[in-house]
Amino acid sequence: MIAPSILNAPSLTLGQSLSEMKAAGIKRIHVDIMDGHFVPNLSFGPELVANMVKQFDFEIEIHLMSTALESMVPAFLDAGADLVLIHYEAGSESEVKKAIKACHDAGKKAGLVLNPATPISVVDDFPALDQVLLMSVVPGFGGQAFIEATLDKIASLHSKYPDLPIEVDGGVKDNNIRACFDHGASIAVVGSFLFKDELAKQVKKLEQQLA
Repeated sequence: MIAPSILNAPSLTLGQSLSEMKAAGIKRIHVDIMDGHFVPNLSFGPELVANMVKQFDFEIEIHLMSTALESMVPAFLDAGADLVLIHYEAGSESEVKKAIKACHDAGKKAGLVLNPATPISVVDDFPALDQVLLMSVVPGFGGQAFIEATLDKIASLHSKYPDLPIEVDGGVKDNNIRACFDHGASIAVVGSFLFKDELAKQVKKLEQQLA
């Protein structure tokens, strides 16, 4: 599955970009939420997600780059998110587990995000996960280069948990997406690559690598 990140989409024509994604067969949208504290950048809020839900039928996953788990998780669940991805580094283990439980209690999915420096062994302490997102860049900014060591992390996690969906995020493009899937990923977040040319053309380039 290819999950476009809207972080690098032209902000003034986001609706048009979403319509183009729909026409290109995209099923899931990746929404990067940055609060200016956990990472230095700022991005979107719950209102945008609510508007997306009203106008489109994408599956919406929230990549929550925030330490304000107690307030932010319910806000995006109420807005209509289908899946909330929570950073392991965003709080204590008990706080992160509480946020994951809040997602499940609301009938939604929850995933754990690991920064490049975080070992995959931490996943062992979180048995009730619907997905794991491995960052292949340092979170906070789009357009960074893919960290090649992520491929080994994907393979190791997939070997240990073969039924657990693994997503990779950061620097994914047509010259490395195949390697991500070959190593065990099942979902790839693609951001800046999609908006370098006509979106349908860029999606086709990715799909050709996976054929």
